[in-house]
Amino acid sequence: MLGMSYLGGFWLAGLVAALSFLGLWEFYGLARAKGLYPLTWWGLSGGMILLAFLGLRWQFLLALLVLWVMLIMSRMVFRDEVKESISRIGITIMGVLYIPFLFGHMLLLRTDYSFTGYKLLFFSMALVWLCDTGAYFSGMMLGKHPLAPHISPKKSIEGLIGGLVVTIVTAVLLQRWWLWEISLIDSLIMAAGAVVLGTLGDLVESLFKRDASVKDAGNLLPGHGGILDRFDSMLFVIPFVYWYFRLFVIG
Repeated sequence: MLGMSYLGGFWLAGLVAALSFLGLWEFYGLARAKGLYPLTWWGLSGGMILLAFLGLRWQFLLALLVLWVMLIMSRMVFRDEVKESISRIGITIMGVLYIPFLFGHMLLLRTDYSFTGYKLLFFSMALVWLCDTGAYFSGMMLGKHPLAPHISPKKSIEGLIGGLVVTIVTAVLLQRWWLWEISLIDSLIMAAGAVVLGTLGDLVESLFKRDASVKDAGNLLPGHGGILDRFDSMLFVIPFVYWYFRLFVIG
């Protein structure tokens, strides 16, 4: 994944497209387990159009995306499924916004800011992975107070604090020795935001799995579940890093 991020271009686009396609497939599977019936192939096609627009910025693709929105809603007019129209259209569009749109920020970060974008991508991934590691070990050793017992009983407040400490240290070291394009204050804000939003991303995916009564979103990655199980935190963190950098660092 780091190699594809470094190469950028079609390599990264291919990776993001694959992650988005598989992640969206898993999300629609969760919806079906809950008794909802998304328009799967419509959603997958819309997700790929959205990704193509984010990567290429062609106005034609934006127009095609607008047409897709109108067509997916109009489709139900010609089918005898009136009572399911809101749920089917809603869950389909929600999946596109949740997965391809958020994953697409990897393309935005890399293409908008060139090599600095790669460094920010690496920074984001490092924060997520090391936060998870710090939270896991500190929670295992010290965890006594559940963070969200109704969603994820194993997560603890102590684990969250441990993840925050590890993430802050990581951010300081990376900013000092590698990510000179941002200030120490900005790196600390990004780190704190990554902990909060990464945890929320994890809990949101756990919420969906609990609602669907499944343990994992998929089984594509042995020992890790599916794409959503592995990248749930990153879906929230990378967009945050992109927009923070765009709005507050470069203005």
